[in-house]
Amino acid sequence: MNEVRIFHSRDAYTTHSTYDDNSFYEERPSGYFGAYRSTPQEIWERRIQFADNFSLFSGNHTFKFGIDWSYIKLGGYVQYLIPGNYVFLTDAPFDPNNPATYPFMLLRARKIADVDSPYWEGGVFAQDSWKVTPKLTLNYGVRWNYYTIQFCNMENFNIRHFNPRFGFSYDPIGDGKTAIRGGIGTYSQNPQMNMGLEIGIIEQLFVDVIIFPGYPDPSIPNPFVPPMTVPVQMEEYGTEASMQAPYTLQTTLGIQREVIPNLSASIDLIWARGYKFSRKENDNPVIPGTGYLRPDPTKSNFWVYRMNGKSDYKAVYFTVSKRYSSGWSLDVAYTLSRSWTDVETEQTRVYEYGPDGWERMYGPSDFDATHRLAITGIVDLPLGFQLSGLAYYRSALPFTAFYLTDVNRDSLNTDIVDDHRNARRGYDQFYVNLRFSKYIQIDRFRIQLIAEAYNVTNRVNWLNPYPRYDTQDFGNPTAADSPRRIQFGARFDF
Repeated sequence: MNEVRIFHSRDAYTTHSTYDDNSFYEERPSGYFGAYRSTPQEIWERRIQFADNFSLFSGNHTFKFGIDWSYIKLGGYVQYLIPGNYVFLTDAPFDPNNPATYPFMLLRARKIADVDSPYWEGGVFAQDSWKVTPKLTLNYGVRWNYYTIQFCNMENFNIRHFNPRFGFSYDPIGDGKTAIRGGIGTYSQNPQMNMGLEIGIIEQLFVDVIIFPGYPDPSIPNPFVPPMTVPVQMEEYGTEASMQAPYTLQTTLGIQREVIPNLSASIDLIWARGYKFSRKENDNPVIPGTGYLRPDPTKSNFWVYRMNGKSDYKAVYFTVSKRYSSGWSLDVAYTLSRSWTDVETEQTRVYEYGPDGWERMYGPSDFDATHRLAITGIVDLPLGFQLSGLAYYRSALPFTAFYLTDVNRDSLNTDIVDDHRNARRGYDQFYVNLRFSKYIQIDRFRIQLIAEAYNVTNRVNWLNPYPRYDTQDFGNPTAADSPRRIQFGARFDF
């Protein structure tokens, strides 16, 4: 059997700030305000994909071979640092009679950056599913991945771009009610186009750095200190000489058993170790303790995308599942897990410069919840009524405590209070959602009347805490999830 797919798409989007696109971006010790410095932007995308999968069935073997190739082209523009980025050294409100409330610096680009970014990705694979005996099935195969990203030097024939995989399923008793399953393999992640896209944008920009600018109109001089303009090339960007795609080594082992007809229970162990994740490292950072001095004082930041990020995820899954029969169904899923990483996206930067900066970045991931429990079910009621629902609990997510000021004087306002990132915990979440419905059958037609309630208990589920350590609001919630909501609806089937 052969399957061929050819795909073509065209897409475009425009991003605007919630502020006026011509308003300034402002940095202050307590946060960021105004139109984001990379808006507006307009990006269009063209994508062509070709895939071919060939399957061969031969006795107890099912062989499969395939190729999947894509070409993506991005174009458009990004308005970066236009009209400009003000940097303040104080949170005090602006007072035209107080020189301390004026901005320290204004960064302003001279032109809008064009986007022209091609990208190739592809893969070929071969695999076999071998039914060794009626009780034992083996799956094994290998995949090779290929990527090209503008301005990134991908080493596509590195051994890590080959992903071997092995899995098995075994019925030890032979009655079809028990399954022991497991597997191990490597899985490559598609590198992010943003790496090459950002390098291409920054290379076009020439920036005027105005020290002691006027405010709120930079064309009017600062009345206390004469402004000084320093034309500089924008921050430099680059990549390591030989880049490899991020990948994970994953392994699982589990057992599932039918306890009674239509009801099964299972337990699975999961471990996934991530390697070669992208992160942005600064090769010309401000030297801690100096406030502004750099190893090369003639240049600004030199950001280098390096594949040095890592992650570690361990978990055990418990599930109980009762398939829908006799008018009811039930699913219970509990996860006990631990997820640590030193990167969250390909744009992750270190919070503090210094010899142990990246070591302190390694901590719980932003979505590391030790406990997760979900219970869902459906029950048929008399007179054609039906009740279904979901109860969900998630333990607290981590957050990082930051000092309010630049304690180590490295120009970064993200000095970590604890030994590592995400060392503290915020708030857990619990909610119950219910759905009550009634079916009305009329010949070949059916009407379903629906009443739904979200967060039935109206529990206050707090979101992220305020992270600035030396403030009275530290640790207090900044917002809450939705309160109880009720809605009604109707569905017509024919």
